[in-house]
Amino acid sequence: MHFITHRGGAVGAMRIDKPRACVRVRVERTRTACTLRVDGGVSVLKPDARVAPLPEGIVVLNEDGTVCEAVGRFYVTLESFDPYHLITDVF
Repeated sequence: MHFITHRGGAVGAMRIDKPRACVRVRVERTRTACTLRVDGGVSVLKPDARVAPLPEGIVVLNEDGTVCEAVGRFYVTLESFDPYHLITDVF
């Protein structure tokens, strides 16, 4: 089950309209929240990938453990399986 469904569903889901750079992340769950940790190199999302905005309160960490801030807003793929997903920064 996708980690967003536990946080009120995929509000704002859409298909992207052009290829976008993305990174693979791994979901790390705790009792109160989840964290996404970058777990791979840069890839490209296809133009028909279904994504949703990353809900507030979810932290994205780089491979070295530092917080990764979005330039615009992070979007996460919906058609992927836990614990791995792809995120892209839409600005």
